[in-house]
Amino acid sequence: LISGDAVLKYIDCISRGPGADMTSALSYAKLRVEKRYAYSRTYNNALCSAGGVVIQDTDNHEVKCISADVANQTYTITGTGKASIIGFVYTVTETGIKNSTLGSQWGGGAVAGRWVAKKGG
Repeated sequence: LISGDAVLKYIDCISRGPGADMTSALSYAKLRVEKRYAYSRTYNNALCSAGGVVIQDTDNHEVKCISADVANQTYTITGTGKASIIGFVYTVTETGIKNSTLGSQWGGGAVAGRWVAKKGG
């Protein structure tokens, strides 16, 4: 017989892996966008446009870059969770500011200034 606490711990554990994959994908996407910026001197390019570009789409998340203000050279890269991490949304801006919106399995809510890697953390 499995206790309710064991089930909750298991759910938290399986949410960490895909969440870590998503934050890794966000970091890699930011690196790619900055590399393209070095060549084109604009964030409105093939990786990050005014309409938004999907950079990576997996079974667990989608990473999309939106050039929010081309004139001021700003953007936001957003990772949106799917499957076991549905409801999780992580973002990073051109200045490196990170934010999290947690899925209901971790209590929901927004966390400014960082990506949350585990429940309660």
